[in-house]
Amino acid sequence: MSKRVLDKPIHFFPSVGKKGVSAVVATVLIIMITVSAVAILWATVIPMIKNSLGPLNSEGVQLKIITSEGYTFYDSEAKVLYLQVQRGPDNLEVKELQVIYTINGSSETLIINNTDYIPQPNAVRTIILPVSGKPEEISVVPIWLKEKSLINGNSFSVNNIFESGSLNPTEQGDYTPSKYPNGDVVVDEEGDQFILPIYTFIQATDTHIHVGGNPLPSAADGRTDNCIRGLQIPQFPDLYDQYCEEDRGSKLPTIAWTAAVEKINNLPGVDFTVITGDIVAQASLDGNKTNSLDKFKEISDNLDREYYVVGAYFHDAVQFDENENAFVERFGPLNWNFTKGNNLFVGVSQDYYFRDDKNLTDLKNLLDDYKDDEMTLFVFSHFLGGYTDNGEVEIKMSGEIEDIGEILENYSKGDYPNNFKKIIVIQGHFHSNMYSTKNGVHYIHTTSTMNYPTEFRIFDIYQDKVEVRMSDIISPEVNAASEEMVDWYIENNLLSRADPEKNKTGLAGLESERTITISLE
Repeated sequence: MSKRVLDKPIHFFPSVGKKGVSAVVATVLIIMITVSAVAILWATVIPMIKNSLGPLNSEGVQLKIITSEGYTFYDSEAKVLYLQVQRGPDNLEVKELQVIYTINGSSETLIINNTDYIPQPNAVRTIILPVSGKPEEISVVPIWLKEKSLINGNSFSVNNIFESGSLNPTEQGDYTPSKYPNGDVVVDEEGDQFILPIYTFIQATDTHIHVGGNPLPSAADGRTDNCIRGLQIPQFPDLYDQYCEEDRGSKLPTIAWTAAVEKINNLPGVDFTVITGDIVAQASLDGNKTNSLDKFKEISDNLDREYYVVGAYFHDAVQFDENENAFVERFGPLNWNFTKGNNLFVGVSQDYYFRDDKNLTDLKNLLDDYKDDEMTLFVFSHFLGGYTDNGEVEIKMSGEIEDIGEILENYSKGDYPNNFKKIIVIQGHFHSNMYSTKNGVHYIHTTSTMNYPTEFRIFDIYQDKVEVRMSDIISPEVNAASEEMVDWYIENNLLSRADPEKNKTGLAGLESERTITISLE
């Protein structure tokens, strides 16, 4: 059409002479150029405006792909697409979300039909899926219900996808799962969809770092910190020669905790780590214990995320002033608390065993401050509650002061929303994986990092639940040394922490004690 106009102008009005014809043609050309310019501008600018403002149809679902802060990007190394979708303030029932992406001219469609995975009004989801290459264009289409009919909503598209060589592009927005209050939708290689947790934290315990000196007497449960007495490493000459120092320090706890820190750093999405006491092997404060505390801190400082420590009464001996001072100097207050989202995290060191009830009053005041806020309470300590011979939980701190377990049980869900949604007590001490509940409070014990089965726990917090799982074996080397001792104890009927009929299950825990789901609803 434009070529015809230029070669042989079309006359819309009668000719009245050569000048007249030129003026008419010029006018027509000017009009056509103006109309064409407006059309081009309209076609170019309007999509840009739509993409920046999102769909303007107030009757439909308002979606927008967030690109401005770097939360939508393609990771070229992992071949993973991160797509952040924001939903506006509609009140419609969205049944399905279609994600259409084009790679090398070929389109593929991901259908999200689990309504738990679709962004709620005024909320954000980040969809994480493996792709074969960088998409040229991405579109999202909501399918919503109107009068028993499914309606295809407005499509929203972008074609300026940022490319990154890192799964954590800090310069484009520092992607972390906890930025998204409803979690993230992940699609694995098989196409299965699942939600990332809102927060993830690690609990490790009973590291028993031992840099020389005399450790306290230990139970026959395969612990690898004792090079001098009892049914420990000296019973096993090969282990003694390989792992015991001249000053009677054991290398194995240090090997284990170093490996644990490396494993934690390699886990995705970890927000923080808590170590729940007995961090060193010896109780009396001397040069050896100081060296052990320093070694523990040196290793722990390699954690990529922040970490918190609570002290124990037995090996750490924080009930004594000189030990408390050494602890606080390196790790901060014995007792601490902080919040993340709708979660209150409280660390309780075991100075409670021998102190007055002021600390208990402080704890109750703290819980009173938060009890009406619909929060989940996590309490970390070395040992607040244990197991009786028949498997029941028994919580006793001291016969002379009020029982912490009873205090916590008073804040359990019975009178919700006036109390906490759930109370979860996370502990060490027994070098075994155990789990039980009493009066609405959940009690979790975790095995030591330095004896069979050398694990730590991983806690994933979702909107509606807390999922707890065990790590992989921390150190095959330490695990093998500990298991050699455990097998000998079983053979000689000496194992301290296991029912003889269960053998090593008493240490590793039953599956129901290793993998735990606690509902928050």
